[in-house]
Amino acid sequence: MAAGWYVVLVGVTPSLSESAYSLRFRGVSALYGERALESFRASHVAIVGIGGVGSWAAEAIARTGVGAITVVDLDEVCISNTNRQLHSLVSTVGHAKADVLERRIREINPECAVRADKRFITPDNVHAFLADAAPAFSAVIDAVDGVQDKAALIDACVRLDVPIVTVGAAGGKLDPTTTRAVDISRVHGDSLMQSVRRLLRSEYAYPPETRGRAFRGSEWGIIAVSSPELAPRRSKAPTAPSCDQFGTATHVTGTLGFAAAAVVAGVLADGDASEGGHYRELRERIGVQKECGGEGRKSR
Repeated sequence: MAAGWYVVLVGVTPSLSESAYSLRFRGVSALYGERALESFRASHVAIVGIGGVGSWAAEAIARTGVGAITVVDLDEVCISNTNRQLHSLVSTVGHAKADVLERRIREINPECAVRADKRFITPDNVHAFLADAAPAFSAVIDAVDGVQDKAALIDACVRLDVPIVTVGAAGGKLDPTTTRAVDISRVHGDSLMQSVRRLLRSEYAYPPETRGRAFRGSEWGIIAVSSPELAPRRSKAPTAPSCDQFGTATHVTGTLGFAAAAVVAGVLADGDASEGGHYRELRERIGVQKECGGEGRKSR
């Protein structure tokens, strides 16, 4: 009886023909439209790196009704993750992050085909990771910390024409309202993204920096979520990730993750890419063809 009264009070009266999926994601359908929800349900999204940013991105993707999700990370939950990571609880410390998130996503949407991929994505395995996905990835969220690994993941997605949203550093950031989603070529105030951009230019032949009148046409077509807020000039260990050097807060890591999920939702809602793919123009500029195999670095 109590449950019935609750339904009446909130004004939700499910029809006999309405599925559990439709009930769970009715709000998503009202916001994006029925066709977009169908697209979400038919999509497969990978979240690579499920720490302070990726864990929140995975939560948002799951609650958007995406039908298949792969969460990728080799790390285990640590007590020191408590300040910034969704899955860090007393009961989960010592458990694999991917396993914890897999269970949580199944609780959010039992119909979701969720897979825990317990490994780190590196330049050596990234092409196989993308090419072997079944079904193929509809989009990838890059929440990786390492410069080399981020650059390799971005380049592989461009070459295989998999839409990717890459996320910058959260360490030392205090103001979540500075978060923005822009072309990676226009990111500033984020040392991680700037380092990735330099590596893509030097090792993968990505377009050089362009200033002046030509700047408007120099965008790469890769969306980066970042904050231009400058981190303080202090460091515990120069080689450590920014979250360990400067400290982090959930209201920043979560905002970055949610913003990345929002960009992906927009890509999925828009449907198929135009003829030639998502990154056709960029591939032409760096001199590669779609779905070329092997590593994308320049030969030396």
